[in-house]
Amino acid sequence: MKGSSKKITLAITIGFSFLTLVGCGNSTLHQNAVNTPGTSNSGMKASVKPNLDKTVAYSSAELESLTPEQIAQYRIKHGYCPPFSGENVRRNSLNEKNSILGDLGNYKLTNYKMMDSWEGIVGGKVFQLEVDKSTDGKQYILSSTYGAKAYKPNVFLKPIWITNFTGRYVVFAVPTPANGNPMYALDLTTGALVSSHTNHWVVPMSSAGVGGYGTNITGLTQKYPVFR
Repeated sequence: MKGSSKKITLAITIGFSFLTLVGCGNSTLHQNAVNTPGTSNSGMKASVKPNLDKTVAYSSAELESLTPEQIAQYRIKHGYCPPFSGENVRRNSLNEKNSILGDLGNYKLTNYKMMDSWEGIVGGKVFQLEVDKSTDGKQYILSSTYGAKAYKPNVFLKPIWITNFTGRYVVFAVPTPANGNPMYALDLTTGALVSSHTNHWVVPMSSAGVGGYGTNITGLTQKYPVFR
């Protein structure tokens, strides 16, 4: 990206960098989404202060700078979340050759099945996002990379339900967005995970409505079903 005014429609060619492992061999286990430790995103301060009354298109820089609170306030005010700040987002084929899980620690791909895989560009760098399920059905792993960094995977004991992409975050529920279930927002640029257990703004960051939820992932220029 060449500047803060560059719009999300910009198309550029993406290339993959050699991954420098961060927290290699470790993962964070979220026990049934109970007493889940949230990771703050205090390292990502908003350098741009967008007008929350604005209902037209934000620039990519404005979208990327949004904090969980700003996204939630926008959703509360307008009834929908701001779109994703990234571009060239696509859902990958479920091919083990594309998997990043084996690069993130002591994971054998033969013990896991890829359930979902995404890639795109945020802040001028390539991100990758992957959901895997253990063959015994006891673990669900959410892993991500950004540029040359590979972040510590997050392990859950129930299925992962992605509801939307917004700002620089992917928002998901475990196991569904039904009322009372925990919600999470993963910062795709830092790998920081924010939980509704520790941050009350996470729930309104989701596109799921109160008392109901759709079957499509929102926030992207193209519609994708929650499950493939």
